[in-house]
Amino acid sequence: MASAAHEAKGSDDGVLVVGWDGPDDPANPRNWTKKKKWAASFVNSGFRFISPVSSSMVAPAAAQIVEQFHITSSAEASLTISVFVLAYAVGPLVLGPLSEMFAWNLGCGSAQNSGQLIAFRFLAGLGGSAPLATGGAALSDMWAPEKPHAPKLLQQKANRIRKVIETDPEKGPIQEIRTTHPLAAKSVVATPVYHCVTCRLRSSVVLWKKALVRPFGMFATEPIVQLFGVYMMFIYGTIYLVLTTIPAIFNDVYYERVGIAGLHYIGLGVGLVVATQLNARALDRVYKHLKARNGGVGQPEFRSITVFPGTILIPAVLLMAGWGIHTHWIVVDIGVALVGAGMILTFQGMRTYIIDAFTAHAASALAAVSFLRSIAGFCFPLFAPAMYKALGYVVGDTILAAFAAAIGPPAVLTFWKFGAKIRGMSPHARRSRAQLANK
Repeated sequence: MASAAHEAKGSDDGVLVVGWDGPDDPANPRNWTKKKKWAASFVNSGFRFISPVSSSMVAPAAAQIVEQFHITSSAEASLTISVFVLAYAVGPLVLGPLSEMFAWNLGCGSAQNSGQLIAFRFLAGLGGSAPLATGGAALSDMWAPEKPHAPKLLQQKANRIRKVIETDPEKGPIQEIRTTHPLAAKSVVATPVYHCVTCRLRSSVVLWKKALVRPFGMFATEPIVQLFGVYMMFIYGTIYLVLTTIPAIFNDVYYERVGIAGLHYIGLGVGLVVATQLNARALDRVYKHLKARNGGVGQPEFRSITVFPGTILIPAVLLMAGWGIHTHWIVVDIGVALVGAGMILTFQGMRTYIIDAFTAHAASALAAVSFLRSIAGFCFPLFAPAMYKALGYVVGDTILAAFAAAIGPPAVLTFWKFGAKIRGMSPHARRSRAQLANK
């Protein structure tokens, strides 16, 4: 935190509000120079890049892991991948950026059996979960809601590009487990840089005990967090299901070797990156337009305008990918790419909505949402092999599409129409808007 003196004021509800020395206080991240803001944003995005890389980099190597560790259970095979995401459910609630993440990645690379691999991947995910919860809050501290969406785009783009980088055109996806985890471990140099640049980011002073409890309270009492959390849980689980089933689809249905099958991850990566670029710009323009029509007053609901098309796109392309699986492989690739695009439309809008609605407590709100989302990322790959084996890809994807259609559009329409009233009943949202108005 900055060393400048701050003025503390009490309030009727017992909350201690710590402010800045006037609107031009140079210690406030909102008043940093653009150069300093962008430096912090780049480092923040880099840390968000390396953690998800470690979560799914081993997915294309699933067959080699099964063979090397003599795994006979499909659930245990899926667990070696998805256990990393289980730690995402716990870590954001209680942890800061832990450098131990990199040591655990080295442990994964030297694992001698499946038990060691699963344990080390869980610990790696635990340490790497922090930027997923704190990254958005750090950016909201530096950049005002009406400022360009580019910093948030940079952070989200870092997470999407890694899906393309994980594929090597020469030998297919980076296959060897003893190669993938040392690759992630090389990012250890980022840890001191991350700490030096971001140690001054938070612009609110809270008691750490209250900060640890707040995500659980928001998860239990905030309808916004609950509903968005349930839907993001489903979409996130579906994405991890796609990540873990792509090799099986193109190996078993199209009889492609591992190296060629891994290239189909590029389709998902293209959908994610292109949608990230286009949707971020659309969000900015729509927000500014709606804000101008609303008398210059911005509302979090203005961020969710692109979410509705995403909730329609996802079930449609799940049907396309499932029913087209016995046709030409390009049909499946297009479906996978559009699933990624639909995920971006929903995630970007929902994430920015949560950040704008709970500005002062954005990290806690995102951590609460991340809990449900990460549980799904852990569970979906576990039941996917059994589901597709029993039902087939056509029926399995049809069921997923039906759930997506039943949850997504009604939730988005509800918040578009009644979002202001729902936020008005939330003490966290009211306090956040009041603090934002006073800045």
